[in-house]
Amino acid sequence: MMKPIDRLKVFIEHKQLSLNNFDKSIGRTRGYIATTIRNKGSIGTDILTNILRNYPDLDVHWLLTGEGEMIREGFTKPKTIDELIEEKIEAKLRGVTIEDLKTLMMVKEFSEAQKLEAKKAMEKEQAKQK
Repeated sequence: MMKPIDRLKVFIEHKQLSLNNFDKSIGRTRGYIATTIRNKGSIGTDILTNILRNYPDLDVHWLLTGEGEMIREGFTKPKTIDELIEEKIEAKLRGVTIEDLKTLMMVKEFSEAQKLEAKKAMEKEQAKQK
């Protein structure tokens, strides 16, 4: 019969993590989980809390009893900041034509040219004052 620590090993393998990386992710020292697996030890509540905090897709009922599915049903991974930014950009660009983008680029180039002109004029004025 599998113990929770054995099921945890299955989950770690499913995630394709090394035991040391898993240790690090739950705030434990290198070799902690490997030693617990080797000794067929139990998972304390503080460790279980850290595991569930860092791996919310893990079904705690499965981990403790072996019943049900390893991955929580209906679980969707939270989006990263990069994914959220990409979604916002894509939403803003929907309906924007190539002509719109060309116009925006020309405006930017124009304002860069204006800045350069203003800088030259200021330098010229400063040179006159000397």
